[in-house]
Amino acid sequence: MKPFFVALTAVVAVTSLGVTAKVNSESNDLRTSVIQKGQQSRKGVIVMLSERGNIAADAAFLLAEQLQQNPGYQPLLVVPENDKLQGYKKSLSLSDGELPALIFFDKSGKELNRVTGTLPIAARTYPIRSASVK
Repeated sequence: MKPFFVALTAVVAVTSLGVTAKVNSESNDLRTSVIQKGQQSRKGVIVMLSERGNIAADAAFLLAEQLQQNPGYQPLLVVPENDKLQGYKKSLSLSDGELPALIFFDKSGKELNRVTGTLPIAARTYPIRSASVK
């Protein structure tokens, strides 16, 4: 678990430095943050958009894993309040079932790829069914 907390701390620290833009709309706010991060990177930005709660920790861990697999990208973890989350989802054309979303952008802010509903089954909360015989 120690590597997880180290990675989570690093992602949060790096992310908090990059999210400084204060603009009116969520779309412009996110785009500005992506472009700022892109200027600091060699290849682009990996954005993880997640709801708040336990799922955000799992999303941060997945973002840290993606950074190891994609050197040269900068991380941007976005875990906003619910009202801002709705604006981000709308601007990115995401539905509720598509969170958390992992989105890759190039240095100029152009979307390259996205993976939605990205957490593994073990990280989601599904009821466990017994296979007992009655």
